[in-house]
Amino acid sequence: MKTLNNFKKYVLIAACTIVITSCEKSEVDTEINTIETTDEVVTKTVKPFLHMSFDADVSEEEASAMFNKALEEYYNKNALSKISTKNWTYRITTRTGNSKYDDTDGAVKSTVRFRTNTGAHTWTVYLDNTGNDREKGQTDYYGIDITFDQSLRWVELRSASISLKGKDKWVFNKFKVDMTKLMQPGSESNYLGGSLLEPVINPAGSLDNNSTNGWDTWDSRYDSANNGYGTGRISLKQPSNPPGDVGSN
Repeated sequence: MKTLNNFKKYVLIAACTIVITSCEKSEVDTEINTIETTDEVVTKTVKPFLHMSFDADVSEEEASAMFNKALEEYYNKNALSKISTKNWTYRITTRTGNSKYDDTDGAVKSTVRFRTNTGAHTWTVYLDNTGNDREKGQTDYYGIDITFDQSLRWVELRSASISLKGKDKWVFNKFKVDMTKLMQPGSESNYLGGSLLEPVINPAGSLDNNSTNGWDTWDSRYDSANNGYGTGRISLKQPSNPPGDVGSN
């Protein structure tokens, strides 16, 4: 019964987050859908369409199952049941430390780098939503939908970073990015494989700044010996009008 009540609680939180995220204006709205030119690739900026938070007494398996259930309900409600070769969904998971001052009210963003059959792509997402993100001991799940300019046959997670703005220090012991068949619109039978980036953070990561407007960044590439790069590939079984391949298959 406790699990069922928790499920109702978290799905309600997620539903509220979805509705409010689509309507609420925030300080980063002016950056949404903008493009920043970098030396490597073009970086696009988005916001999560789904956010769920779990206390420490909820296991990762339970939380992940609840997240996937909420994701399925979101797709059904918004009639997103068809496969799209341009739209792909990934998830970011963070867990805040359990000590007294580990939580933060500061703005947080994450940049994820992808490798696809059309080349390299980079997306930045702002992880600030209605409700309390990054409370002490709390695990936060974010669902992010990205739309590529070209149709894709496969996607790989390559590396990622997470950044804190301002002087309200944040301590985290989990930063995970993953893409699975269950996360994608339509039937999971249309996809193969999955991609995972889960760096080993031991004992914990810490972000802080000397100024209100400064950004402090933790990048998985700085710690490549501890799973700093992604593994695996998620692909479509039968993509429509697949583009030419880039790199190895």
